[in-house]
Amino acid sequence: MGQFSVHGNSDPATQEHFPLFVDIQDDLLSYMATRVVIPLTPRERHDYDAIPTLAPTITVEGRHYVLLAPQLMHLKASQLGPIVAQLEAERHDVLRSVEMIFRGL
Repeated sequence: MGQFSVHGNSDPATQEHFPLFVDIQDDLLSYMATRVVIPLTPRERHDYDAIPTLAPTITVEGRHYVLLAPQLMHLKASQLGPIVAQLEAERHDVLRSVEMIFRGL
């Protein structure tokens, strides 16, 4: 578990819409029981137009997902499924989407 790791969604009720979560919490806070995450939804399920900076397309294991930064949330670390990918290479896009929420940049 760590910042920019992509986890499967272990909740059957929401897996179809949000199959993955990106952990954006800094590793300095790894001792906490919760993690700050952003859901990923398959691009073909994304049914609204959003500002690309706010909801960028991310590729995970060859599939395209939309990072739903406006739906930023926290989950218990125990609720996160297994790590399926790392998004360190997309760090700039992920953090820029979060910054847009708070600063409008």
